[in-house]
Amino acid sequence: GFIRRGSGPRQIQLLDWQKSRFLRVPVVGWISAGQALAIPQDSITCYLTISQNLLSKIGGNFIAIEVDGDSMNQKELAGKTIESGDFVVVDTEVKEFRNGDVIAANIEGGLTVKEFRRQDQETIALLPRSDNQLHKPIYLTKKDEFLIFGKVVDV
Repeated sequence: GFIRRGSGPRQIQLLDWQKSRFLRVPVVGWISAGQALAIPQDSITCYLTISQNLLSKIGGNFIAIEVDGDSMNQKELAGKTIESGDFVVVDTEVKEFRNGDVIAANIEGGLTVKEFRRQDQETIALLPRSDNQLHKPIYLTKKDEFLIFGKVVDV
């Protein structure tokens, strides 16, 4: 916690937030686990308090986004599946992606979370991992307007 009892009666000490083993991760809106949908992402809506032990690296630039949809409900990440209503933690400093990474992407103004897969030198696939067969892969080339803005590192 952030309070330590002192040695005498009625003595407490407030611990410094910056020295804690927790991170305050800003929640910046929601992301579709389905079709890429345009949504406003202009402001921080709240903060999640997350133990540093849950993240693979200390530091970095993390944001949290609430998931809406079921296109990733069969993908395990850190021992959990990604369900509608979950918050995903995105490391926005990661710029190199490997096959199987879960990523957050902006495709022509719409945001989505999917599994990354390089098809060849020119094409990547963003794959749903869902029990809902209505979800289909999204195939992108360098000519398409998109930005992968981070790797999902926890749910």
